[in-house]
Amino acid sequence: MITRLMTFLALSPILLFIMLLFVVRWPLFKAAPIVFLYTTIVAITIWKSPLSELFSAVGKGGLLSLDIIFIILGAVVFLRFLEGTGQIVKMQENLKALSPDPRLQAVFLAWFFGSFIEGISGFGTPAVIVAPLLVGIGFSKLTAISIALLANSTAVTFGAVGTPVRIGFADLHANGLNILAAKLSILPGILVPVMILGFYVQFELNAPNRWRHFR
Repeated sequence: MITRLMTFLALSPILLFIMLLFVVRWPLFKAAPIVFLYTTIVAITIWKSPLSELFSAVGKGGLLSLDIIFIILGAVVFLRFLEGTGQIVKMQENLKALSPDPRLQAVFLAWFFGSFIEGISGFGTPAVIVAPLLVGIGFSKLTAISIALLANSTAVTFGAVGTPVRIGFADLHANGLNILAAKLSILPGILVPVMILGFYVQFELNAPNRWRHFR
């Protein structure tokens, strides 16, 4: 019983964060301070964490968040630059000129371009950039969001210029990790583009024999 209670207390900050965001529907800037305050209270009263360790953890978290913030900021600036210079429209026109087939357009834009954006930025920015582009070339909003999120999967292993791996394995000797990650990505790398085509066929085509377009 005590073990279950302690497990629940350990998970409670995450559960509280999810509840405030998705159940209460608070904005992030309101939910985050509440969760931070709650986590601090739990750490001091339940886990008896020394204040020195607590301040150290907060400082480390702040420094790590700066790394992520700068990466996402760069991606947002890149998107605004593309919009401001009209490159978004040119990309859509070039994509249609490259292939009039919307199935190939979805794979080119969501899979290849999205993986490129994931590699240089990560943290969900490919979906933010790719989904509006898909809508711009004629995809419905539901299909565009679904395909963009689905495509932003395998490439996350190498995302954000390796920042998650660099932080997560900072204290470990991870020799050969890149080779192992590449091997693990072989099967998803084949299946995800096929699933993208499946999403397109399912949600975009209303023809009775729509699955023949899967070929």
